[in-house]
Amino acid sequence: MEEKRTRRSAGIDMTKASAALFVICVHFSLNTNYYNTPITDANMFVQSCLRWIFLSAVPLFLICTGYLNYKNTISRSYYLKIFRVLIPYVLISILCLILKKPAGDTPVSFQQAVFSIFNFTADSYSWYVNMYIGLFLLAPLLNVALNTLDRKKLRVLLGTLIFVIALPANFNPLFNNIHKISYLYFPDWWQGFYPILYYFIGAYISKYQIKIRKSICFAVIAILILLQTGLQMLLNRYRFNNWAMSDYSSLFVIAESLALFLLIYSSDLKSRFLRRATKCISTLTLEIFLFSNITDSYIYPYFNSHFFGPANPLTQEKIFKYYFLLIVPLSFLSSLLMSFIFHKLYGSCEKGLKALAYMISKRRATH
Repeated sequence: MEEKRTRRSAGIDMTKASAALFVICVHFSLNTNYYNTPITDANMFVQSCLRWIFLSAVPLFLICTGYLNYKNTISRSYYLKIFRVLIPYVLISILCLILKKPAGDTPVSFQQAVFSIFNFTADSYSWYVNMYIGLFLLAPLLNVALNTLDRKKLRVLLGTLIFVIALPANFNPLFNNIHKISYLYFPDWWQGFYPILYYFIGAYISKYQIKIRKSICFAVIAILILLQTGLQMLLNRYRFNNWAMSDYSSLFVIAESLALFLLIYSSDLKSRFLRRATKCISTLTLEIFLFSNITDSYIYPYFNSHFFGPANPLTQEKIFKYYFLLIVPLSFLSSLLMSFIFHKLYGSCEKGLKALAYMISKRRATH
């Protein structure tokens, strides 16, 4: 039993580490000219296929959240854990305000800086924290349903969530682009509740220890990637790339993320070094996510001004060919290094404060 528990832990570490890398990779598309370039050659086709894989980063994090937290109950100790997210978020946001170059010439006032922390714009990648706070608070209540319903009723719940969340995101763009069926439309009000769907998916996998053969997972991922890229080319033949079907609530993205999760989380690493490395990255995923906003704000402007910007115009194909394998590792490793240093300093301060509090309480007890 102990061996199984360790192997599953290593698989989750691998999943979270992969998701952290995927975040950096998908931001390459965001910070270059991918979304302004039509898919007209093999290079752009490969970029699009890779982008569909990298787009699973956030869904993988959410599935891991459900997988690891479905047993949590309503308690004071649970809700206090939110500070493990809030404190690093606030500190890193302050670092963003200090280290990032302002967008305009007008300096940011103190009030604007404080407000940007509260509305999650100090670090533009912190929208995830904004979303996660609500999911964290809801999780014990969601778990009541998870641990009350039997397996059949949980499947009904998942099916209902897919109907109200995934189908509109997936099919409404298709209906809109095909004239003969453009009058069809799924109600889409619940589309933004995708974090709850991913949470339930992860919880269901954890509760019933779902396993799927790796060959099936590979086949599903390959089919979905080719299908999504093909549809992207078809629907945008006369237009540039857009966000059609790219929403996290899309049925395609959900199915692909599920297959990737099932592929990675059931895997194991024989190398002790790799196990430790993935564990280290897994513990720093939030920090990597947030710090990558700082690293990206320096790396991409530098490359844009020196290598592929207006002074040195390059096509997206050449940007990807020459710089993807340079920029992505540079951004990932620099974010990882900043996260590691921050984690060590934060841990030392936390231990120091706890020791000080213990000494104060002990002194009061003696008096």
